[in-house]
Amino acid sequence: MVEVLRADGNPELHVAAPVIVDADQRTVTGSLDVEGCKVDRDPRMPWGRPVVPPAATVCTLTARFDDTGLRYPLLVDPAWTSTTAMAGPRAGHQAIAWSTATGPCAGSCVLVAGGIGGGMLATAEIYNATTASWAATGSLTTKRRDFGAVLFGGSKIVVAGGQVTGGAPITYTASVESYDLATGVWSVVGTLPGGARANLAAAAVTGQYSATAQYAQAIFAGGKDATTFFKAVDAYTDTNLADATPPPSPPSRR
Repeated sequence: MVEVLRADGNPELHVAAPVIVDADQRTVTGSLDVEGCKVDRDPRMPWGRPVVPPAATVCTLTARFDDTGLRYPLLVDPAWTSTTAMAGPRAGHQAIAWSTATGPCAGSCVLVAGGIGGGMLATAEIYNATTASWAATGSLTTKRRDFGAVLFGGSKIVVAGGQVTGGAPITYTASVESYDLATGVWSVVGTLPGGARANLAAAAVTGQYSATAQYAQAIFAGGKDATTFFKAVDAYTDTNLADATPPPSPPSRR
């Protein structure tokens, strides 16, 4: 995805990776890159950061794709659109909202990630409610749809499971990734002990063992694959991923 920013750092226009259509209506997703000028490749949201000057009067937008197995002529037509809407269509994705006391997300922000739209997606975008605009952020390490997602600890978004292929044979993943709200980067943090599956329910659980000891867990429950419905419940913390168990009982008092 490529964005054009105003001088104040707010995205004005953006273009998603092109979907190439061949003479037999087969599709493949390409990639975009900017050449001939400086660009900002930082995955953090753009609001509140200095804009990178292009240091050139002309920039070249290059579309690349693998044409193996495609029959010419091909339709390659990436579309520039306003940042008041997402850069491209998607379904089967997840959306997680959060807000901060200060900064770009003081009026709340929303992350959307993954899904399907002209192919399985790993891309992610952030909506800023204050500016009413969308911006690109870091992409998932694994393309996926119909996965579980939850805001965790106020500083991360954790996603788990999902369907990773769109056609036969349909396959699923057990991978768990964490998105850092401060850096805009996704990291693989483990796998679901309960197995690869999609359509998981997710929730964050926090509490206290005692006056000084706290716990926090992201819970991923249920789900299904092509043949099986799951009853597994898996829990993520910052340090481990395991079958979910109740937090330990508080210490006894006399």
